[in-house]
Amino acid sequence: MRFPNFTKSRRATTQQRETAAPVAPTVACFPNPSDASSFLTYPADLDGTTLVVFDAKGSEVERQQLKGNGLVEIETKGLPTGVYQVALLGTPFTTKLSVQH
Repeated sequence: MRFPNFTKSRRATTQQRETAAPVAPTVACFPNPSDASSFLTYPADLDGTTLVVFDAKGSEVERQQLKGNGLVEIETKGLPTGVYQVALLGTPFTTKLSVQH
């Protein structure tokens, strides 16, 4: 009686390269929620862009020009408790910032 040969196949296997999908640039505030100040991270090539903070009614409450090479501080101690929209003018980048005192 003969038994089948169950040895491993010797076929050549091709290695698949794992390529990471490109990561889209983003902006983010931390800490969030904030009390006295928050930091915004942004793509460094956006230095010179204007940052605007809007309150829940859409009114502008702060404006500054980015020049921090990817990191800028947003003072929140003078803002009332609430949720704010942070926008970089002329770009699609926006994020929410929560202020709690």
